Amino acid sequence: MYTTLITATIGVFANDALKQQYCGMIPYIRVSVIFFLVAGAAGGLIASSIPFYTSFEDFCKARLGPWKFQWIPSPICTHIEHTAFWAGCLTAAIGLWTVIKL
Repeated sequence: MYTTLITATIGVFANDALKQQYCGMIPYIRVSVIFFLVAGAAGGLIASSIPFYTSFEDFCKARLGPWKFQWIPSPICTHIEHTAFWAGCLTAAIGLWTVIKL
């Protein structure tokens, strides 16, 4: 989902007809894309780990990480995903508000 969101965002702003109109939003979009990348990494970590747990309680007690590393508690990983996603949305909305003056 995050890959599609990032691709669509970059695609819209790569359109030559829109570049001049929205060039002031480029810094906001760059920050949004970074937030979406963080959210996607955390979401991928969560999604790839869930099948290894038999219950939600076991998953909540687990520490997650790529391969066999166990770096981050799963509740914190979910908080990172959600926070980064909404921070990316908020950054894009602020950019729209600032540039377009909605």
